[in-house]
Amino acid sequence: MTVVVPTYRQPLFLIEALESILTGSYSDFEVLVVNDGAEDDLAPARSRLTDSRIRWITRPKRLGILANNVDAFRLARGEFIAHLDGDDRWAPGMLSTLVPIVERHPDVVVAFADHFVMDEAGVANEAESDVNSRVWGRATLAEGIHRSFGRLAVVDRSIPLMCAAVFRRSALRLGEYPEQVGCCWDIWTSHLLARGGGAAWYVPQRLAFYRWHAGNYSITQVEAALLDWIYCFEQFLKDDTLVASRADLKKQLSAAQFRLATRLLPLPPLRVEAWMRGDAGHLHRAFDLTLLPVVSRRRVTGRAVVSLKRAVRRLLFPLLEVQSSLNGANARVATAVLQQLAAQGRRIEELERRIEELGAQRGG
Repeated sequence: MTVVVPTYRQPLFLIEALESILTGSYSDFEVLVVNDGAEDDLAPARSRLTDSRIRWITRPKRLGILANNVDAFRLARGEFIAHLDGDDRWAPGMLSTLVPIVERHPDVVVAFADHFVMDEAGVANEAESDVNSRVWGRATLAEGIHRSFGRLAVVDRSIPLMCAAVFRRSALRLGEYPEQVGCCWDIWTSHLLARGGGAAWYVPQRLAFYRWHAGNYSITQVEAALLDWIYCFEQFLKDDTLVASRADLKKQLSAAQFRLATRLLPLPPLRVEAWMRGDAGHLHRAFDLTLLPVVSRRRVTGRAVVSLKRAVRRLLFPLLEVQSSLNGANARVATAVLQQLAAQGRRIEELERRIEELGAQRGG
């Protein structure tokens, strides 16, 4: 049994994560701590934790979240692998609950549980944890074995491989990790496990604590993460084992493309005090569109622009239809939003022109 703990500039959180592993009720494991190129990141933990079950590895240069994890899976000595990010922690019964399941059932390639959501200080938030469980389908997921779990892995994304799962190393194809997978390594790994034909097993207990804080990859590098998601969805749509889920995958792909597109345009916030309520749903969505922030325009994709053009059209025409029936503050907001959408149309044209220029500079 190998516990992989990747870390990058998380020295204080790392100690907490490792102590939660070492003090658990299951003891037959090795811990593989992989520092992704940050100098002195391991010094505080190494001086405090001298347990012989820990193997310490520091990369000479940063590999990135995908390569760091995949190489750690290659270095693992155990038949079973569990993953815990260096800023999360486990409940004492995490391994003692999940490991016996994969040991007793050779057809089970991954056993997983639910988890808490905690803040930067390490305090679990019950309400947020309940929401998280509902969003990812674990609140109503049946306990026990799930066969043909491709939809569970990539559409519902119910398997929290990053902090609350134990999977079978021999069920992975470590050569099938394209670099475009990036931060979506966990969903991709779940996909590989499901595609092999094995089963999954769910335990409806919260056995881990996932930490939300300002350093989360998914928060600080949103555009890169969206590009990774888009690549994965495109690959899932090509997979014959997911034919039954293609309609839902297309929706999720479109959503990721739309989110990326809205971040590529310079959208100044529209200052309107009156917030729409009632049945003007199209007005709500159009107004939301004008408020979406932009962090960078370094990454541009033609597909994202096409997605945004379609989104603007979907919002614009219904809004024109309901405008005549609105009055007072609603009518004024509708007019302002229509003006904003028209301005966005001009920005889309400018963005398309820039993309063409970039393509010409790169030789197409």
